[in-house]
Amino acid sequence: MTSGIMTDQRLKNFWLKVDKSSGEAGCWLWTGAKQGGKNGRYGAFQLGWKVQKRAHRISFELANGQIPDGMMVCHSCDTPLCVNPSHLFLGTAKDNIDDMDAKNRRVFCTGKRNGAAKLTEETVRKIYLDARTNREIAADYNINPNLVSQIRLRKIWAEATSGLPDQPRRKPGAGSPAFRLRQRLPNSTLQTITQ
Repeated sequence: MTSGIMTDQRLKNFWLKVDKSSGEAGCWLWTGAKQGGKNGRYGAFQLGWKVQKRAHRISFELANGQIPDGMMVCHSCDTPLCVNPSHLFLGTAKDNIDDMDAKNRRVFCTGKRNGAAKLTEETVRKIYLDARTNREIAADYNINPNLVSQIRLRKIWAEATSGLPDQPRRKPGAGSPAFRLRQRLPNSTLQTITQ
């Protein structure tokens, strides 16, 4: 059993927080506290002083016994608040991800789907089409020059630049300060410097 003590009173309190109205085959939804507050995804249950466990893990252990070290309790129903033991199975982190991929549920939060994104699609298109150096562009938008490079190479925000023409290849170092200095110096001075 998990650490903490599951007394008869706690067991009774646990099942009082479960909505079984969908029947034996349906999801039994946890109505109690959630890990991460009211916006948490998984149910949480207090098993003792400072001992809190995820509700679905407790439900699995009550039905099947102790969870082996390193194993996860996964949901076949894909409902994080479900505690129906018949909807729960043991698996590794890889099993959980493989299950997610098989059901096409994995979401990659890139581009505008990422809540922490500083840029918009319109801004990305402007950056992509800008002919200046990565450093100059980055300074204007208060971003890292590597981000500008990733955009221009379509390694990120590719969906925002998909309808735009490919970026013309610049000669290596064409925008660097050393290259600009070289353009300004006469050949005789360059020969003296390099000798």
